[in-house]
Amino acid sequence: MHNTERNLDIGNNHINIAEDKSKELKTLNRSMFAVHMNNPFTAKDRQAQKDEKIMERHRMEREQRESTREQTFKTTQRMNQNFKGIEDSYTSPAPRKANLAERAKYQFEADEEDDQMEDEIDRNLDQLSGAAKRLNLLARATGEEVEAQNKLIGRIAEKSDRFDDRLHWETEKLK
Repeated sequence: MHNTERNLDIGNNHINIAEDKSKELKTLNRSMFAVHMNNPFTAKDRQAQKDEKIMERHRMEREQRESTREQTFKTTQRMNQNFKGIEDSYTSPAPRKANLAERAKYQFEADEEDDQMEDEIDRNLDQLSGAAKRLNLLARATGEEVEAQNKLIGRIAEKSDRFDDRLHWETEKLK
């Protein structure tokens, strides 16, 4: 999706160039009998304005590129952070060693078999707890990513609408 946004920015830049070229064509296609003289005393001012317009457009395009690149980087960082959190949750904590007196409260006969069964139950509970924590992390990460992607989709929709409008306008001006 970030690639789509970047391509829309590039397309928008090309529309800006096409707009300039269409203005130039309009000037060149005027009647050859019409006088095309510009005021020689304001030539430097016109050139300075033209140069300033070019630099302003370049700055705007650079800001768009940087913004898109920053959003891509943030998405990558967010995904890496979420995966790191999930990987960290795989390392199970040290098994809990309940003391014998506490276990004895729940055992009918305190023998070796009951102790083994209690140990197995504790291991299973630890594994279940770890799985629940990982699912919680996955759900939160998915929710955050869905929200971020929805914002990105909104930006792409807005840019594509503007792009389509400008493209249609430029096409109609050339007809």
